[in-house]
Amino acid sequence: MKELLAVAACEDNEGTAFPWWGICCGSKTEPRLLNGPFFSRNSAFEYLENHHYRYKKGFVYCFSGHGSPEFRNLYNRSKSLQPPKLDEEEMWSYPKNRI
Repeated sequence: MKELLAVAACEDNEGTAFPWWGICCGSKTEPRLLNGPFFSRNSAFEYLENHHYRYKKGFVYCFSGHGSPEFRNLYNRSKSLQPPKLDEEEMWSYPKNRI
C-alpha cells in the first residue's frame, strides 16, 4: 500500500485535482473506462502499448479524483511518503510469492 501511495505522490498535477489515468475508448468528451486506474501517465501508456492488440482504439485519459473524499484523503496522505528504496538484488529478483 505504501508503494502505491508513493507512486501517486511522485506524479505531477496535469491541471486537475488529484489526477489518475485510465485506458478509455469512445470520444474524449465522453470516455468509457476500459482499464485503470493508473497513477502515472507513463504507466498507462506503457500498459496500452503492451496490450495494443486488446485496445485497438484505446487512448489514455486523465481523470480527477476530486469528487471522491476517499481518493482525496489517499492522495493527500501519499504526499508525505517517499518511494521505496530497493537494492540491486531486490530490484532484479523474481517475486517470491509467484510460481
